[in-house]
Amino acid sequence: MPVLELRKYEITAGRRADFDRRIRDVAMPLFRRLGFRLHGFWAADESPETVFYALTWTDTNEMTDQWAAFGATPEWQQARADYDTPVPLLARIERHVLRPAIAGPLVPLAAGPAAVWDWERQ
Repeated sequence: MPVLELRKYEITAGRRADFDRRIRDVAMPLFRRLGFRLHGFWAADESPETVFYALTWTDTNEMTDQWAAFGATPEWQQARADYDTPVPLLARIERHVLRPAIAGPLVPLAAGPAAVWDWERQ
């Protein structure tokens, strides 16, 4: 069953530019290379140091395998070491795995290329 993964990152005060740089320069290229289906990034109006992003997966097995592959890349391991020293970049991480609920119509999670990040245009 398809799942939506919603991630919420609370960025350490004063580190938003570093966060944006790590996402842009390291995470996004890895997401693309590994075939992550990214739906976008959003910042909270009430707290610009809080960022959300959403990914879709065919099932939780794919999600687990892809995150393991991501975490094992030398690029990500180096970025974590670089950006989390001397102070961690993220103060808090929340991850929610969401499944379709009973109420309301759904747009299919596998709605095709228009429903996910267009890697060619970014």
